Amino acid sequence: MLKVGVVLLLCVGSSLAVNQQLFLIDNNANNETIESTISISGYIQDLADLNFDKRASTACVVSGLWLLYSNRNFNTDSILGNAVHFVYGDNVCSGSTFIVDEISSVRYAGSFVDWKANSMNLYGKDWYQGREQFLVGDAYTVLLGNVRSLIVSGTSPWIVFDEESFAGNGVCIRPFAPEFGQPGMYPNIEAAIKSAKISTEEECQLYPQF
Repeated sequence: MLKVGVVLLLCVGSSLAVNQQLFLIDNNANNETIESTISISGYIQDLADLNFDKRASTACVVSGLWLLYSNRNFNTDSILGNAVHFVYGDNVCSGSTFIVDEISSVRYAGSFVDWKANSMNLYGKDWYQGREQFLVGDAYTVLLGNVRSLIVSGTSPWIVFDEESFAGNGVCIRPFAPEFGQPGMYPNIEAAIKSAKISTEEECQLYPQF
């Protein structure tokens, strides 16, 4: 059974773009020989490699949109007992009970250098699990195949198509509240997305809305 924890973190502080960075903290570490905090700025397929598997009790986001998984390799190979949590914002911490002693792998969504920039992450499994394809601009061909979840970052809508080269049926998909830095989180979809492009509100109005 999939368990989902959602921690929505308000975006505060400077509006300048900052590279994505996350701190995981083990509040129970009382041995001086054991690291109680690790800094993460990339994809970590197995926190055991950093001696931090299922140890985190607090997540502090310096900047970014971070996905936290209960199994290694972003739950790609797991079938049962998965959990997924996401946190986003700037300069905020969360000690959510969803996180405690459960995280085994982590990755970010959106652009590494500015998580609020226009982009789209596509995932092969629901709740942002499994294989991924990252788009920052028009994609004449989407290689992922069937898309089961996706995240839209930034301020611009996208149009996704069921054929390559922006042909076939198109659907408009948006970030949820771009004026507040809130990305569009779509955890459960099933779509044969074969191409995608960044759009405008005017163009998006010509297509069905997701």
